[in-house]
Amino acid sequence: KRIDDLEKEILRLKDWSAEKQNYQLKSIDPSGFAYMPKSGMENGEPRHWLCTNCYQNSEKSILQMKGTIGQFAVYHCNRCSGEMTVYARRHPDDVD
Repeated sequence: KRIDDLEKEILRLKDWSAEKQNYQLKSIDPSGFAYMPKSGMENGEPRHWLCTNCYQNSEKSILQMKGTIGQFAVYHCNRCSGEMTVYARRHPDDVD
C-alpha cells in the first residue's frame, strides 16, 4: 500500500510539473500577485488566476470572486482559504 501511495504521488508531481509550465506569475495590481496561463497555453479554459500559495504547494486552485467591498473585489481560494483583494475593475481578462 505504501509503495502504491508513493507511486501515485510521484505521478501527481510529474503531472503538476508539466502543468505548471503553462503558468506565469503576474502582478494583478499593486495589491497582489497570481499565476495566470501563459499566452496560448489556456487549453480551452477561460482566463483565470491561480492561488500563489497553492501553486507553491504543487496544487492548482483557481481563485473565485467572493464579493466586493466598495471599490475592491475579494477573490477566494477554496483549497487553502487564502484571499486576494484587488480593485473591483480587475479581472483575469484584463491582465496581460
